[in-house]
Amino acid sequence: MKKRIIVSIILIIAAIFFLIFNNKEVEEKDNISIFFELIEQEKNISFSDSQNSTIDWKVVDENNNVIVIKKEGRSVQINKVEETDSQKIDDFFEENSFELDIYNLADGPEGSVKGYRKDKMYCVITRDCELGSDTIFKKININIACAI
Repeated sequence: MKKRIIVSIILIIAAIFFLIFNNKEVEEKDNISIFFELIEQEKNISFSDSQNSTIDWKVVDENNNVIVIKKEGRSVQINKVEETDSQKIDDFFEENSFELDIYNLADGPEGSVKGYRKDKMYCVITRDCELGSDTIFKKININIACAI
């Protein structure tokens, strides 16, 4: 409950900044950077500095075709982490009421993609796994890209 209050306060502060500066593109990127900082603090994980990025978000159109919409946002990277740290990232999204989107999921032997959505925020988590000699994950490279 305490975590949700903190997340809500940070989101309210971000919204106030948005209204003050009224520069949508800059503010959305700043809100995403604040969001990444929140994940780092809450889960005790360090990311690379956030960078501008484009995410491909899959949706279903009126003809039931899956199409890709490109969204401009920001991304962070974390390299060579253990499975426990990788799971902390999924835990953060689930604990904060983000929903997995079935059209933005993929899983394979050496990596995965998970798309989470909450309100107008879209995040895609890409994992590339380095396998050890016994085919057990040795280290995981993670990219988190979010857009509003």
